[in-house]
Amino acid sequence: MNVATASAAATLDYQLPRLTIEWRKNDDPLIIRLASGVFPAGNGLMIGVDGIEPRPELFELDAVQVAVLGSPIVGEHIDRLAAARLAAKGIREPQHLRPINGQFLILIVDRGSPRTFYVINDRFTSIPLYWDDSSGRFLGAFLYADLFQRLRAENNAIAQPAKLFEFLWLQRLLGDRTLDASSLFLLPASVLRVDESGSRLSNYWRPDFAKTHRSDDSASIELAELFRSSMRRRTTDGKRYGLFLSGGFDSRMVLAASTTPMACFTVGHSDNLEVECARAVADVRGDFHAFLRLPDEHLVRTANAGAFLSGGMYALDHAHFLGLRDVVRAHADVVFHGHAIDYLFQGMYMHARYRRFLGRDTFFRTALSFPDDPVSAFLHNVSFRLKYVNLLELVKPEWRADLWQHLTESVQGTMALGSDVCETPEDYWEFFIIHALARHYSHPNIVSKMHCAEQRTPAFDNELFDFYLSMPPGQRITAGVLRGALRQLNPAMASLRMGNHGMPAAASPAYKTFYLIGRRLMRHLTGNKMLRAPGAEDRTWPDRDRYLCEQQEYRTMVKTALESEHLVEALPFFDWTMLRQKAEGWMTRPSGGAGLLMSLLTIHRFLLLTR
Repeated sequence: MNVATASAAATLDYQLPRLTIEWRKNDDPLIIRLASGVFPAGNGLMIGVDGIEPRPELFELDAVQVAVLGSPIVGEHIDRLAAARLAAKGIREPQHLRPINGQFLILIVDRGSPRTFYVINDRFTSIPLYWDDSSGRFLGAFLYADLFQRLRAENNAIAQPAKLFEFLWLQRLLGDRTLDASSLFLLPASVLRVDESGSRLSNYWRPDFAKTHRSDDSASIELAELFRSSMRRRTTDGKRYGLFLSGGFDSRMVLAASTTPMACFTVGHSDNLEVECARAVADVRGDFHAFLRLPDEHLVRTANAGAFLSGGMYALDHAHFLGLRDVVRAHADVVFHGHAIDYLFQGMYMHARYRRFLGRDTFFRTALSFPDDPVSAFLHNVSFRLKYVNLLELVKPEWRADLWQHLTESVQGTMALGSDVCETPEDYWEFFIIHALARHYSHPNIVSKMHCAEQRTPAFDNELFDFYLSMPPGQRITAGVLRGALRQLNPAMASLRMGNHGMPAAASPAYKTFYLIGRRLMRHLTGNKMLRAPGAEDRTWPDRDRYLCEQQEYRTMVKTALESEHLVEALPFFDWTMLRQKAEGWMTRPSGGAGLLMSLLTIHRFLLLTR
């Protein structure tokens, strides 16, 4: 059923999910203890946990002690004990780790000789870990800001300028790099082994890009059943389940695949077309629906928390869901969402372009051939990179070659990580996208959902992921198989319009293209201004450039950042006079510069918060 609009503006609890690990290697005994707070004092191995749900669970298994975080799946059920047993075997025989499905981070202490600590994660890095193994101790953290703050206090660690430039260019970092010189990001399907002699990494699973050729119909049927299975597995623990339901495609795919009642939440700044579409989707199954209205100044209120959870490596305005904790938890213990469905099954980041007709883009896409220099192609063409601003133009001439060399080496290093599984340029391009899914530019979106309740990502399923890897590019480039799967799961949801273009979710590229042409033609002939494509005001999140120009307090925050000596010191490569002049124009009228300015604000706030 639909319910009255629920306002989240009065509930702004910014408790962030945090996990920290410390082991001083010459301390005795080596034993797991759980405690609240960050880096608790004491001997042995210490794990600080705050706001992580479900709470870690400890298991004593013969000579090892195992702490399980997340909701691992063994067989068809969430089963932490079974996962702990497999992990205890897997530290010596990695094949035992491969059957563990779902989202997890497993910590193991082996008190034998030598005393050894292990960290095992899933194939999706769904519970990220940043770690450092130097100075006679091991440190780890879920939020990079917690680790960086500790390193900064210990040895005056700094955010390296070239890595900050990489974030500005790509809106994320690649590979296992972090902003400082010593810590690393734990890549997927890893076994990290730590003892007094140091740390060693190995993998228990690697992606297989070999393709399976199925008809579109059979692929759609198979994909629909895989989504059903994923949701069935993730709803076996009898909790209250919720869904962040937008008016788009991906979250309705999750709802269509579920046989369990869901409390649906749609978040936005106004009760607009996006909310109307989401409400209609929830009505198909009669699920509870609440619209959570954000105040106009939401990004101002959440800027510090957003910057801290973003770790200086993602733009803070992606942390959309801060402040919704109490209203969500009144209805749900676990929240689902549609993350990753677009870039796995809709070909979101494929090396392709939309065909044009009469000077405008259509909904038809064509794959592009790969040039001889795939590194440059990735840096210039990957669609999540910073747009609308010529970043190198703002860099001092003497810095440009070195910064470009850094970007090139970062991409080359990522390619080297995939050299054992990639054979074609297409494989390498896909590897760039999936080599560390928790490094996706919108990762703060997920962490801010974790602040509300335990979050589960249906696309982060071993069988679904294997199916994606096996799909030929032609079955993803226009999302034909995914659209067919939605029709299989729930034809009514497939026929309802979407908030981003106002047309049915499962409509083909031809239908959408000709509908768009017809709508423009009728508007021209009748003068009816209502016959328009949905605009920014119809979407969930405000247009970045318009928001910056309209929100005085937000502009003030940006201006303060641009004048900060801390930001200038961290980014010495900029021509600050030119950048400030450009910024004045970007803040006067919407003109494409807000993406860069929000990233600069993120870095500024991150540096201040971690001093």
